[in-house]
Parts: sequence; structure tokens; C-alpha cells
Amino acid sequence: MQELFVIMSRSELKQFVDSGKLGITQVISPTRTISTALSIALAENGDGQVQEPLHHLRRCSFDEGLEIILNRAQFIQGEKEGEGKIGLVVKDIAKYVSVEEWKELLGLVDHVVFTIREPSQFLFSLVQRRANDMVKFGSAGLSREEVLERIPNIPEKLWRDGSWERIDRLLEIAESENSGKLVIVSGLSLRFDPFGTMERLSERFGWLPFNKNMVNNWTVASGANFFNPPPKYATSNYNTGLDEDGVVLTEYYRSAVQSSGFRPLDKEKDGPVDMKIFTSAMQEYLLGEVWPVYFRLLSHGLNISRPTIEQLNQTRCQGDLRFYQINPVEVFALLGGYSELDDSQETIRQQLLDGARNKLKRDHPLVLNRLGSLIAESV
Repeated sequence: MQELFVIMSRSELKQFVDSGKLGITQVISPTRTISTALSIALAENGDGQVQEPLHHLRRCSFDEGLEIILNRAQFIQGEKEGEGKIGLVVKDIAKYVSVEEWKELLGLVDHVVFTIREPSQFLFSLVQRRANDMVKFGSAGLSREEVLERIPNIPEKLWRDGSWERIDRLLEIAESENSGKLVIVSGLSLRFDPFGTMERLSERFGWLPFNKNMVNNWTVASGANFFNPPPKYATSNYNTGLDEDGVVLTEYYRSAVQSSGFRPLDKEKDGPVDMKIFTSAMQEYLLGEVWPVYFRLLSHGLNISRPTIEQLNQTRCQGDLRFYQINPVEVFALLGGYSELDDSQETIRQQLLDGARNKLKRDHPLVLNRLGSLIAESV
């Protein structure tokens, strides 16, 4: 009977979509990117979001994940006045979605947003999360020094999860299916120019007129409205409780859920992480596996978060620092992906490249060498 119910739910979700009553925007990413915050932001253009229904702690089968989406859509339909189309944002982590599931999912969604993050930041955020989980699942009590002490003891399976390799494959499949409904967003570039990025995304998806609430006035899916399905298959120490305001307690989501907009770039928090803090195996993983995928997606024509040369040359960040002074890794990689520039733009590009290269040469030579080779290979 349970199996029959699940199959019926799957069919019902497809019928919901095919009837034009439900539109799904799928956010898909490696772990520890800006995906949760972005899903909350995108929900401003619709009626709500669903946090990781395809996570392995929430489903034993693809059908169970689809059932979570269906139940949320039906709940919103019951709450919504009128007969208008429901807009739902669904966010998932790439490693939990198989190639076969992805192909089927593409037939259900209207739009797909791939998110990425500068790799040294991604890996430090991940090992920081893993180190805290080893003390108490979902906690965030360790200082930076305590995290650094624990990095060598984090098992490889906890930081090498295949997400970057998988996201590369999922993008390839999505492009072959329908590239017209895809975009790529880098968290740092988005926060450098949130209005421009979200306006370009809205134009590509046909979300017009542009809803500025997506940038700095989140209410639809933030706070108590954030939908984090309870795990069905988690261990007993997995805490997804709510505080007195109805906000999830788990530190995986707390920052994004309590935010109402994208925070500006900050030199202290958003710069590259020193490669020396990672083990040699982690460094090899970043240099050999993650940076190539990051560079391909950052340089991709579907990256709607890429600022113009002129924008990169402006002093628009906190403290009047240029983007390359905050994170030379992202800017150096971005600059390597521009083509067909006029003479004045090329002059600016070379000046910015020199600035980013000098900072990388001094502080991050391993990254400079890897990015340099990736840029040379792409020419």
C-alpha cells in the first residue's frame, strides 16, 4: 500500500506541473555554497521553498523526495487565495541526486540554478562544519583555532564527497536537455553585484517586472517560513528543532534563515583561505578536482553573476576595496574567461589581472599556478 501511495504521489506531482498549476525552480549545488540563501531569495518571486527534499536523511527513494515536494505544493495551494500558479523553489545538494534522477527531475522543473563557491572558501567552510559535527552534530561552537587543530583528523570521506564532479555532470546533462532554462551563480560575484545578478536572472527566466525583494527584503521563505522537512532517516543526535520564533536551530541553516538579504563582501570573511591550513590530500583535491570545475562554471556563458570589466574596476565593495583586493582568486579566474573586449576594456583587464596576480603570487602561489594553467588551457 505504501509503495502504491508513493507512485500515485509521483504521478500527481507530474500532473500538478503539467497542468500549469505548479512551477518549480530547482537550485542545485555542491555543498557549502550560497544555495540556501539563494533559494530563500528566489522564493520572493513565488510562494515558498523546500530545503533539500532529496537529501539522503529525508528519503530512501527518489519517489519519497518527490512526495515531499508534492505535499509542500499542496499545502501552499490550500493556503493561497485564488487560482494562480504556485511558484516553488526547491534546493538540493548535487551529491544526493543521481544522473538518472536528475534526468527525470529536469522534466518537472521550469528553471535550474547552479551555484558555486570559490574553492578554498568552500573547503574551509566544509571542514569547519565537519569539525563541529564531530563534537556535536549541528553545532558551531569551535573557534577557528580549534577547527584548524582538528582538520588533519577529519576522515577523507567527509570532505571528498564527489559534489563538484557531480555538478559538472549534471550541468552537461541539463545543457543537452534545455539550456534555455539554466543559469549559473557564483556566491562571491552575486554579492559583489546582487541587483545586477538577480535582474539578469529574472530576465532570463521571464520573471518580469524585476522583484527587488529578492535582493534585500526576504519574507516569503525566511525565518519561520523557511521549510526544512524533518529527516525520516537521521540518527538520534540530528537536531532540527525550532527556537521560540520558529526558526530552525541547526547551524547548517541558521545564518541564511535569519537573514533578510545578501550581505556585502567583506575583506576579513570573503578572502581566499590559505592553502597551508589544509592537508596535502585536501590541497591535491582542490587543485586537481575542484578548481577545474569551478573555473569551467565561472567562465561559462550561463554564469549570469559575472560582472563586467567596468564593474570590476569600480570601488563598490565595503571599505572602498576593489573586488580583486577582497578575493583575487575569483577575480583572476573571472578575468581569464573574458573574450572579445575592445582596446579600453582589454587595458582595464590587464591592469586588474596584474593586481590580482601580484596578490596571488605573494599569498597564494599554488592557486596562481593552477588557475594560470587552466586559463592557458581554455584559450
